[in-house]
Amino acid sequence: MTPSEFDLIRAAIKSAYPTFNIMPDKYSIQLWYRMLGDIEFKICETALQELIATQTYPPQIAEIRAKCAEYMSPGMKDAGEAWGDVQRAIQKYGYYRSDEAIQSLSGPTREAVERMGFRELCLGDNPVANRAHFSRSMMRLFNESSTREGFQSRSCKKEQNIC
Repeated sequence: MTPSEFDLIRAAIKSAYPTFNIMPDKYSIQLWYRMLGDIEFKICETALQELIATQTYPPQIAEIRAKCAEYMSPGMKDAGEAWGDVQRAIQKYGYYRSDEAIQSLSGPTREAVERMGFRELCLGDNPVANRAHFSRSMMRLFNESSTREGFQSRSCKKEQNIC
Protein backbone atom coordinates (compact mmCIF):
# COMPACT_ATOMS: atom_id res chain seq x y z
CA MET A 1 0.00 0.00 0.00
CA THR A 2 1.34 3.39 -0.90
CA PRO A 3 1.24 6.37 1.48
CA SER A 4 -1.52 8.00 -0.59
CA GLU A 5 -3.59 4.79 -0.43
CA PHE A 6 -3.02 4.67 3.30
CA ASP A 7 -4.36 8.24 3.51
CA LEU A 8 -7.64 6.89 2.08
CA ILE A 9 -7.72 4.14 4.72
CA ARG A 10 -6.99 6.68 7.45
CA ALA A 11 -9.69 9.03 6.14
CA ALA A 12 -12.21 6.19 6.09
CA ILE A 13 -11.48 5.27 9.71
CA LYS A 14 -11.60 8.89 10.86
CA SER A 15 -14.84 9.64 9.01
CA ALA A 16 -16.56 6.41 10.12
CA TYR A 17 -15.70 7.12 13.77
CA PRO A 18 -15.66 10.95 14.03
CA THR A 19 -16.04 11.12 17.82
CA PHE A 20 -12.92 9.03 18.46
CA ASN A 21 -9.43 10.52 18.52
CA ILE A 22 -7.81 8.11 16.06
CA MET A 23 -4.30 8.80 14.75
CA PRO A 24 -4.15 12.27 16.34
CA ASP A 25 -0.52 13.04 15.50
CA LYS A 26 2.12 12.25 12.90
CA TYR A 27 3.74 9.60 15.12
CA SER A 28 0.58 7.54 15.40
CA ILE A 29 -0.03 7.92 11.66
CA GLN A 30 3.50 6.65 10.98
CA LEU A 31 2.97 3.71 13.32
CA TRP A 32 -0.31 2.76 11.67
CA TYR A 33 1.29 2.98 8.23
CA ARG A 34 4.27 0.85 9.31
CA MET A 35 1.89 -1.78 10.68
CA LEU A 36 -0.53 -1.82 7.73
CA GLY A 37 1.65 -0.66 4.82
CA ASP A 38 2.59 -4.18 3.72
CA ILE A 39 -1.04 -5.13 3.02
CA GLU A 40 -2.51 -4.66 -0.44
CA PHE A 41 -4.78 -1.62 -0.57
CA LYS A 42 -7.85 -3.45 -1.95
CA ILE A 43 -7.65 -6.17 0.71
CA CYS A 44 -7.22 -3.62 3.50
CA GLU A 45 -10.07 -1.50 2.13
CA THR A 46 -12.42 -4.49 1.92
CA ALA A 47 -11.51 -5.66 5.42
CA LEU A 48 -11.99 -2.16 6.79
CA GLN A 49 -15.40 -1.85 5.14
CA GLU A 50 -16.52 -5.05 6.83
CA LEU A 51 -15.17 -3.93 10.21
CA ILE A 52 -16.84 -0.52 9.91
CA ALA A 53 -20.14 -2.17 8.99
CA THR A 54 -20.06 -4.54 11.96
CA GLN A 55 -18.32 -2.71 14.81
CA THR A 56 -19.42 0.16 17.00
CA TYR A 57 -15.90 1.11 18.00
CA PRO A 58 -12.96 1.82 15.70
CA PRO A 59 -10.88 -1.22 14.79
CA GLN A 60 -7.41 -1.64 16.17
CA ILE A 61 -4.40 -2.48 14.02
CA ALA A 62 -4.53 -6.14 15.08
CA GLU A 63 -8.21 -6.41 14.14
CA ILE A 64 -7.58 -4.96 10.70
CA ARG A 65 -4.61 -7.30 10.15
CA ALA A 66 -6.65 -10.31 11.30
CA LYS A 67 -9.51 -9.47 8.95
CA CYS A 68 -7.05 -8.93 6.08
CA ALA A 69 -5.47 -12.30 6.85
CA GLU A 70 -8.91 -13.91 6.55
CA TYR A 71 -9.22 -12.47 3.05
CA MET A 72 -5.70 -13.50 2.08
CA SER A 73 -6.11 -17.13 3.21
CA PRO A 74 -9.76 -18.02 2.58
CA GLY A 75 -9.04 -21.76 2.43
CA MET A 76 -8.02 -21.90 6.07
CA LYS A 77 -10.64 -23.61 8.19
CA ASP A 78 -12.09 -21.92 11.22
CA ALA A 79 -11.68 -23.53 14.64
CA GLY A 80 -15.14 -25.14 14.54
CA GLU A 81 -14.52 -26.92 11.23
CA ALA A 82 -11.05 -27.96 12.33
CA TRP A 83 -12.42 -29.36 15.60
CA GLY A 84 -14.88 -31.44 13.56
CA ASP A 85 -11.92 -32.88 11.62
CA VAL A 86 -10.21 -33.75 14.91
CA GLN A 87 -13.34 -35.48 16.21
CA ARG A 88 -13.62 -37.53 13.00
CA ALA A 89 -9.95 -38.52 13.27
CA ILE A 90 -10.47 -39.61 16.89
CA GLN A 91 -13.47 -41.74 15.87
CA LYS A 92 -11.77 -43.25 12.83
CA TYR A 93 -8.27 -43.91 14.18
CA GLY A 94 -8.60 -43.87 17.94
CA TYR A 95 -5.88 -43.73 20.56
CA TYR A 96 -3.68 -46.51 19.15
CA ARG A 97 -3.34 -45.15 15.60
CA SER A 98 -2.44 -41.59 16.54
CA ASP A 99 0.26 -41.21 13.86
CA GLU A 100 -2.22 -42.04 11.11
CA ALA A 101 -4.79 -39.72 12.66
CA ILE A 102 -2.37 -36.80 12.76
CA GLN A 103 -1.34 -37.41 9.15
CA SER A 104 -5.00 -37.28 8.10
CA LEU A 105 -5.32 -33.70 9.37
CA SER A 106 -4.46 -30.61 7.34
CA GLY A 107 -1.69 -28.09 8.14
CA PRO A 108 -2.87 -25.75 10.93
CA THR A 109 -5.22 -28.38 12.38
CA ARG A 110 -2.38 -30.89 12.53
CA GLU A 111 -0.07 -28.35 14.16
CA ALA A 112 -2.65 -27.47 16.83
CA VAL A 113 -3.25 -31.16 17.57
CA GLU A 114 0.49 -31.81 17.79
CA ARG A 115 0.85 -28.95 20.26
CA MET A 116 -1.91 -30.37 22.43
CA GLY A 117 -1.15 -34.05 21.94
CA PHE A 118 -3.50 -36.37 20.04
CA ARG A 119 -3.53 -39.01 22.75
CA GLU A 120 -4.42 -36.40 25.37
CA LEU A 121 -7.37 -35.33 23.20
CA CYS A 122 -8.49 -38.97 22.90
CA LEU A 123 -8.26 -39.59 26.63
CA GLY A 124 -9.48 -36.20 27.80
CA ASP A 125 -12.45 -36.40 30.13
CA ASN A 126 -13.64 -32.83 29.47
CA PRO A 127 -14.50 -32.37 25.78
CA VAL A 128 -15.68 -28.79 26.31
CA ALA A 129 -12.33 -27.78 27.79
CA ASN A 130 -10.48 -29.67 25.02
CA ARG A 131 -12.44 -27.82 22.36
CA ALA A 132 -11.82 -24.45 24.02
CA HIS A 133 -8.09 -25.16 24.31
CA PHE A 134 -8.01 -26.33 20.69
CA SER A 135 -9.80 -23.15 19.54
CA ARG A 136 -7.26 -20.99 21.39
CA SER A 137 -4.42 -22.97 19.80
CA MET A 138 -5.90 -22.46 16.33
CA MET A 139 -6.30 -18.74 16.96
CA ARG A 140 -2.69 -18.45 18.13
CA LEU A 141 -1.51 -20.31 15.02
CA PHE A 142 -3.58 -18.02 12.81
CA ASN A 143 -2.20 -14.91 14.52
CA GLU A 144 1.36 -16.22 14.40
CA SER A 145 1.15 -16.99 10.70
CA SER A 146 -0.42 -13.66 9.76
CA THR A 147 2.09 -11.76 11.91
CA ARG A 148 5.01 -13.77 10.52
CA GLU A 149 3.87 -13.19 6.92
CA GLY A 150 3.41 -9.48 7.57
CA PHE A 151 6.83 -9.05 9.12
CA GLN A 152 8.48 -11.12 6.39
CA SER A 153 6.93 -9.07 3.62
CA ARG A 154 7.84 -5.79 5.39
CA SER A 155 11.46 -6.85 5.89
CA CYS A 156 11.60 -8.17 2.35
CA LYS A 157 10.38 -4.85 0.99
CA LYS A 158 12.99 -2.94 3.00
CA GLU A 159 15.93 -5.20 2.23
CA GLN A 160 15.36 -6.29 -1.35
CA ASN A 161 12.71 -4.02 -2.81
CA ILE A 162 11.36 -6.93 -4.87
CA CYS A 163 8.82 -8.88 -2.81
